[in-house]
Amino acid sequence: MTYRTIDAVIGNTSLVELVRLPDETIRARNNVILGKLEGNSPAGSVKDRAALSMIRWAERRARIRPVVLLMPEDVSEKRRRSMAAYGAEIILTPAKGGMECARDMAAQMEQEGGGIVLD
Repeated sequence: MTYRTIDAVIGNTSLVELVRLPDETIRARNNVILGKLEGNSPAGSVKDRAALSMIRWAERRARIRPVVLLMPEDVSEKRRRSMAAYGAEIILTPAKGGMECARDMAAQMEQEGGGIVLD
């Protein structure tokens, strides 16, 4: 299947029927068990759906502009590159402060009118 935009992929997670289950009683009852392939989501996470919902909510209310992400400087290079590929401006915070430091800085920016924190 082809999608026109990355956000069109979110929420269309592939399902796979799990047919090789070791417990025959499950299969004997004609139950169907499906597994969601969340790793196939754009950011590889079930959180994609929630993040897109928060972003769309804020956009509809004209509360956000282009995305700025604050993250600790020790976050993986892969995560940085993937977020940049989605168009985010990335601001790195000190590694020793972890995510709490990034959240604190984001809250400060919000208080100063420099953005909004989407929880």
